[in-house]
Amino acid sequence: MSNRQNLLQILTTLAEDTFVHDALSEPVLIRELTARQLADAREAAREQGGDSVLWNALIVQMGVRDTETGAPVFTRDDLPALCDGRNVLIRDLAQAILNLSAATPKHLEDAIRDQTFRERDAGEGAGDAAAGA
Repeated sequence: MSNRQNLLQILTTLAEDTFVHDALSEPVLIRELTARQLADAREAAREQGGDSVLWNALIVQMGVRDTETGAPVFTRDDLPALCDGRNVLIRDLAQAILNLSAATPKHLEDAIRDQTFRERDAGEGAGDAAAGA
């Protein structure tokens, strides 16, 4: 295997772990999220004003896997139920997935802050250009 192939395999092989919680009758398989999945979750939550409930639900929806097939257990259709689910349990599960993905809710806060600054700066620039015309 070439160095490129080896590196690509390392960069694209997602880590898995089990999540154990007193409220669950059995361990849950969780998988690291891809960069694209994290970006999609961040964008969806940002579009809803930084909704941390939606953020956690998206992380759980994408990160919980079937132990036999490896397929996602939840679909996007499950998001409303996850958003209305048990806050602490969903938050803890989402945090375990984020820890496995080396991401934290701070990533969402940073993305919202950066977008707010970009929008503010774009507005100031447009106003300055109009004033100078």
